[in-house]
Amino acid sequence: WVSTFHSMCVRILRRHIDRIGFANEFTIYDTDDQKTVMKNICKRLDINTKIYKERALLGAISSAKDELIGVSEYALNAANDMNQRTYAMVYREYQETLQKNNALDFDDLIVKTVELFKSCPEILDSYQERFQYIMVDEYQDTNTAQFELVRLLAQKNRNLCVVGDDDQSIYKFRGANIRNILDFEKYFPEAKVIKLEQNYRSTQSINNFIQWKFIVSIRFDDLTQRSKDTVCMSAKNSLYQRHGQPFLDFLPVINRIRRNLKIARITNRHKIICNWNNSII
Repeated sequence: WVSTFHSMCVRILRRHIDRIGFANEFTIYDTDDQKTVMKNICKRLDINTKIYKERALLGAISSAKDELIGVSEYALNAANDMNQRTYAMVYREYQETLQKNNALDFDDLIVKTVELFKSCPEILDSYQERFQYIMVDEYQDTNTAQFELVRLLAQKNRNLCVVGDDDQSIYKFRGANIRNILDFEKYFPEAKVIKLEQNYRSTQSINNFIQWKFIVSIRFDDLTQRSKDTVCMSAKNSLYQRHGQPFLDFLPVINRIRRNLKIARITNRHKIICNWNNSII
């Protein structure tokens, strides 16, 4: 098969979703359908939509599904928060409405496939035999539910190839989980990492321009292996080795990074992008 996650899941669910309480002729709700369902739920539950916007409610449900957080777990996590209890109540009603209508939303396509595989090991086994070799492109943009789907399919034969670049992860707002690619070797320790460092896409003039610049990146991953002071010193040394005396121009920036590291303001990385005339971008 060559497909997106969602189209693959539709094919699987059309054959087997009856095993988890839906008819195989289920309907897939689009955005307008979801809005209609949510509008009716808010009326039925007397939800103040000036406080709880329908878009926000749907967004919270989608985020929960991306993380494979079901109705019961969501309610449990919301037990001590009145605001979150409202979201949990709406989430439960939303899912019950979809099931009554024999319908799935876009997120459910993956969530229900994961549920199917975990509930029916024999079905999972049949697809593990079918998909003995798996490749996933743009892996840095996968979410937790997609990761679990891939993990289940690959856990028997463990012939999995993923292609991605954590520096190109731009879909966090859609639920992409950067840890999927950063932690890949934790789940597949036998994996071989192949770095594609030759640029075949850009013209030589662009490559020359890239070589004319350099980037010093400080990642949170480094902090688990080296002290924060060592990270800062590495940045200093890198700048000094490349520029010598002009390194002093960057000292205020390095010191600012040091302060931010100490008070944990950095959530992903700091970058210093410099060019040969010592300007800072």
